[in-house]
Amino acid sequence: MLAPMIVLFYFLIIRPQQKHAKELENFRSSLKVGDAIVTIGGVHGTVTEVASDAVTVEVAKGVRLKFERAAIARMQRVAVEGTAA
Repeated sequence: MLAPMIVLFYFLIIRPQQKHAKELENFRSSLKVGDAIVTIGGVHGTVTEVASDAVTVEVAKGVRLKFERAAIARMQRVAVEGTAA
């Protein structure tokens, strides 16, 4: 009875979490100049420089911030004209 519960726990909790972490790492390693991103803190901006461990993001004209790659949460969603993102 315990073995099936452990297997179920693995497939419902651990494996999806590992898959998500791997996808996020692949996303962060594929960042390039010009990508519109959102940080884990909610800062929206455009990637202007990519280094091995950090990314420089322009958040306003002439305002650039440097973030660790781990601080990048996702690509910015682009709003379709006439709808909210």
